[in-house]
Amino acid sequence: MTYTIASAQKMYPSTQVASAVPATVERFKQLNADDEQAVLWFAYTELGRSITPAAPGAARLGLAQAVLDQIKQMSCDEQRQVMIDLANKADTPISRSYAVYSVNTKLAFWYQLAEWMKEGTVVTVPAGYQLPSEAAAVLQDIKGLEPGKQITVLRNVVVDMGCEPSFTPSEQPKSEEPQFTRTEPAITQIEVEGVSNPTVLNYFEAMNADKFDDAVALFATDGALQPPFQKPVVGHEAIRRCMDQECLGLRMMPQQGVSESVEEGYTQLKVTGKVQTPWFGANAGMNLAWRFLLNPQGKIFFVAIDLLASPKELLNLTRQFAYSGDLKIEGIEEPAVLRYFETFNAGDFEATAALFAEEGAMQPPFESPITGAEAITSYLNSEAQGMKLYPREGIIETPEENHTQMQVSGQVQTPYFGVNVAWYFTLNPEGEILYTRIKLLASPKELLSLKR
Repeated sequence: MTYTIASAQKMYPSTQVASAVPATVERFKQLNADDEQAVLWFAYTELGRSITPAAPGAARLGLAQAVLDQIKQMSCDEQRQVMIDLANKADTPISRSYAVYSVNTKLAFWYQLAEWMKEGTVVTVPAGYQLPSEAAAVLQDIKGLEPGKQITVLRNVVVDMGCEPSFTPSEQPKSEEPQFTRTEPAITQIEVEGVSNPTVLNYFEAMNADKFDDAVALFATDGALQPPFQKPVVGHEAIRRCMDQECLGLRMMPQQGVSESVEEGYTQLKVTGKVQTPWFGANAGMNLAWRFLLNPQGKIFFVAIDLLASPKELLNLTRQFAYSGDLKIEGIEEPAVLRYFETFNAGDFEATAALFAEEGAMQPPFESPITGAEAITSYLNSEAQGMKLYPREGIIETPEENHTQMQVSGQVQTPYFGVNVAWYFTLNPEGEILYTRIKLLASPKELLSLKR
């Protein structure tokens, strides 16, 4: 076979990622701009107890400091409008300036605003303010995450704010990157149980020393790096830019791994371990997996970095077989449901949509129901290319009016990451799908929580 980035993304599909992160980000994005600002303020207030004091200062806001000082001098109404404009991606001078800041600068930008809000120099939520129920639920989701997952949620939220620049990434003005002072010596002698490949070990050593030129040189010219819950970054220039923005000050502590020879002289490896960020230092370590595919010349063709669902996943080093087409779901024998998964995994979305009743509807996560075979086919052709469904088990019951209801749990492997999912089906007496709802699950534990 000829390896592509798309095929490389499917390595080790049993890797359980922190589905709660994209689920929480999507719920946040459903809020209006006012509620987003309130959730951000409360979240930063909560996170402020764990953030390493040196991190925001090290971010050296540079050009952003002038914008922050400008905001500080505004009236309360003007300050509130600036924050709403950022959330709404409004085309304003401040929103355009914000768009070119680095990821760490954006995180520090909002942290500084939150600190000023606590001091009373920047408008904050009114005394006694109560978050609306949906916003309160999002905030509770954020509070319930581990610190590493919290900062990932905030990163994915604030990075998308501001007015989109009209220039290409290569033309983008360079924002001064933070130089985080390491409180502990960089780990430059890496040993990974089960892995002795020099390219992989050199990758970790270079990253821990912030020697990004050395790290990039380990990649093939068409190699790609995929950060957690993001699209792959392809090519040396783009990878270097990504490392500058995302990886300064990281402390990588790989622990164990597995290495396997695959077709055409390629080697695939999975390594698990912990990473400490400059935002939390030793206060918290993120559980990560690195999935490498090396070409026959020993260069990195692809590496995906996955934020793991739980510490238990650090021990998940088993290679899983790909979808075979011989589908079985424990507890489920209903033909329409089995065919739903089979046709979906075959990419035959017209056949998937044909399983629905004339008025049948499918509701993807955080979206409105899509009704009718033509609309369902169009949606799947647009949004589901490259996805694979891995249902595991389910339960079935027959409520009133002879409609059959089923719950199925399992995983979805997208081109970028895998997520834990539950499918809720309602079938009519003719065995057609009246309705199916897809729900992202917050943790692997929820895969076992099927209830009648």
